[in-house]
Amino acid sequence: AGDESGSGGRHLEEAYTCAVVDGALRRTTFELAEADAESLSKAPNYWVPRRALRGEDGDGPLRGCGERASADLLERVAEDLLDGDVAETFEGCEYWCQVYNGGRGLRFHFDKDEHMLRTEGKYEFPILSTVVYLTAATGGGARQSPTIVVDQVYRGDSPEEEEEEAPRKTVLSYPKQNRALAFDGRLAHGVLDSTNASCRRTLLVNFWKEKPRGLDRATVADLEALGMARTGEAPAG
Repeated sequence: AGDESGSGGRHLEEAYTCAVVDGALRRTTFELAEADAESLSKAPNYWVPRRALRGEDGDGPLRGCGERASADLLERVAEDLLDGDVAETFEGCEYWCQVYNGGRGLRFHFDKDEHMLRTEGKYEFPILSTVVYLTAATGGGARQSPTIVVDQVYRGDSPEEEEEEAPRKTVLSYPKQNRALAFDGRLAHGVLDSTNASCRRTLLVNFWKEKPRGLDRATVADLEALGMARTGEAPAG
């Protein structure tokens, strides 16, 4: 069964969280992310702690579009999808940008703690994965490559379940500016190819119960080196 997200709403609700939210970021945050996507795509994945998103760390304003987007997504998307305790105790967010040209897709994969997998061979997944679309098709032609999410989780570490069950449901989310796709971080997902060859930009933000090793918070110097030395605003109270 398939579910095409032409508009916002909840999907795969029988077993897993999956939602599409239009207007996910504040206008000023979205415009900043639009402007800085190319620069951020050349950087490593960064980390921002929950206390900073809440304005509780006493470390000044949020730094750059990734931190501002993480704060907006927490307030405007994630808090409605996460259990109350989890929303107040998760450790923070990982964020990065992807820029693709030529209608190129991305193979199916699971978001995970890459450092833990490399060093210990163990899988740890985010509690919530999000995709914010910064671009969309123009001129009435073919739509840009959609994200596809399937209701399949990795069970390789479970001795009782050696193979993953075949997916029963899918969600296709087509790019629309300032649309966010949010889904259970354990789910397999990818990007399909498209005949639309225009540049496709996305901002990715994953919410983690515990901080993955190997991630650091961007410093002002990091942002300056990327040509995106702009600080954000303090989170709304």
